[in-house]
Amino acid sequence: MKKQEFLKELKTRLSGLPSDELDNRLSFYSEMIDDKIEAGKSEEQAIEEFGTIDEIISEIAKDTPLMNLVKQRIKPKNKMNGMQIALIIISFPIWLPLLIIALTLIIVGLILLWVFVLIIYAIEFSLVTAFIASIALFFIYLFKGDVVVLFLGIALMSEGLSIIFFLISKSFTKLILKAHKSLFLNIKRKLIKGGEKHE
Repeated sequence: MKKQEFLKELKTRLSGLPSDELDNRLSFYSEMIDDKIEAGKSEEQAIEEFGTIDEIISEIAKDTPLMNLVKQRIKPKNKMNGMQIALIIISFPIWLPLLIIALTLIIVGLILLWVFVLIIYAIEFSLVTAFIASIALFFIYLFKGDVVVLFLGIALMSEGLSIIFFLISKSFTKLILKAHKSLFLNIKRKLIKGGEKHE
């Protein structure tokens, strides 16, 4: 791919970025290509070193704040006429509650995931506490009969279960954090790709 084709494709694929940021990105890649060409590489080799355009978009999405993309997306591209304004006002009782419900469901879903994580950690804490208490009771009743075996059994069972729950909670937390990161990155990528084409 030649420099102009690459920049044109990049401009099209980054059309959801604010125009000043889009210009900065295009200038950056244009200068980088020129620098690599001056260092003795061909245009194709210089462009290949950046990776695919999808990889470039992912990197830009990581660096771009979500609010900037949302502001760019909701910014009116042209003035609304009276009919459009009237339609928005008339349909307000329909779209506002639906928007509130959708946002509420998303927030509740995210909260429930984290509540589940907190429950797993609470179980983990309870098992560790049971282990410590059982060990303490084991030593308190060490020479007082058969109840010692019961406390030792509870201590060992609690410790084993706490290890299992620790591994589960650690894995589940990593999974949720990765899912959140992936979700926000995908939203940002869609917003970057989804804007109007800059001609």
